[in-house]
Amino acid sequence: MKKNVHFWAYYQNDEFCGVSYLVSHEEMTFVLYLAVNNQVQSKGYGSAILETLKEKFSGKNITLNIERLDPSADNYEQRVKRLKFYKKNGFYDTDYTITDRGETFLTLTTSPSFSVEVFKKVLRELTLGLDLLKIGKSES
Repeated sequence: MKKNVHFWAYYQNDEFCGVSYLVSHEEMTFVLYLAVNNQVQSKGYGSAILETLKEKFSGKNITLNIERLDPSADNYEQRVKRLKFYKKNGFYDTDYTITDRGETFLTLTTSPSFSVEVFKKVLRELTLGLDLLKIGKSES
């Protein structure tokens, strides 16, 4: 219902390819959720979706979170692949993390000039001013 919140579905002809859910602010677009249909993964649709977001929000940092690289995690290899995918698509590790309900996530962005203050502002707006998410520096 808010004008800066976007939930988009992506299709190639009639085939469902993926979804994104994001919030756009003056300087930053924060991707809360991005998923590609399992049936079309590894066919370039994730990269195409990211390219669409970069074009649509040109001039803004596109920022997102991914699970941290925890070697003891059951899906460690998937986490490594995910980080490699985003780096291949022009994302940088900001050296910041978010902790949400005990889970820690890496923060990635499309600009090497990431502003943690802008990010904090975006998160405060998302959580209606509540400090539900903790931002910290990466340990690695």
